[in-house]
Amino acid sequence: MATQAPTPIQSSVSADLERELREIQTSSHTGQQGNLDDNKKRWLVVGICLHDILSPSLRIYVDPVVKTLYNALKRSDQIDIQTQTKYLRKYAFDETCDSSALLGMINKIDKFPLIVQTAANDVRSTLRNEWAHCNFLVWDDVKYVQSLQLIEDLIYILNLNAADEKQMIGELQKWRKNGTSFLQGYTISFELVNEIRQKLQVLVEYAEVISKTADIEFGKVHELLVDVAGNA
Repeated sequence: MATQAPTPIQSSVSADLERELREIQTSSHTGQQGNLDDNKKRWLVVGICLHDILSPSLRIYVDPVVKTLYNALKRSDQIDIQTQTKYLRKYAFDETCDSSALLGMINKIDKFPLIVQTAANDVRSTLRNEWAHCNFLVWDDVKYVQSLQLIEDLIYILNLNAADEKQMIGELQKWRKNGTSFLQGYTISFELVNEIRQKLQVLVEYAEVISKTADIEFGKVHELLVDVAGNA
């Protein structure tokens, strides 16, 4: 598949997102937690859950389905020996294969059950895409609660093995608790401060890579995370 050039709208979203991430990160290192408003805090916690909980869950679920499809296409269409190499690209199911790409695969490949496709499309359109657009006005308490619930519902719908499901749901519950402390202005532990900063650093590095490669929308995400990190 040929790579499409980014549109001006996509480029604008990318730049805004990266800028916000950088500003957040800068604030976190200057110890200005009080300067970070609640909507940005909610946005940050949801971003951590998208990247650290939902994306790994989706990789576990999508990987065997896509590998089975690929092997079938090797037999039927010799997809592995196509001569027009610009149409054949290889992707790894690592951290650069983010929630947007994974949700898109579920939506577009008919090997996934309809119930999973419907839930994945809902998460992509109402959660992940809105998160990437960095409109903090929408990130009120209702949106925050609904977003974490959407992530939890999709993880259950994926029907992962018991150990993986328990781990992912446990992580989500942990961040629900951390988010409450973070949002309500409690004095949070040194360990939680460090964990938030570590998660932010991972998000910033991820957004920087994505914004320069496959997903141009992440330029703004990257800058926003740097900003939030500075206030966390």
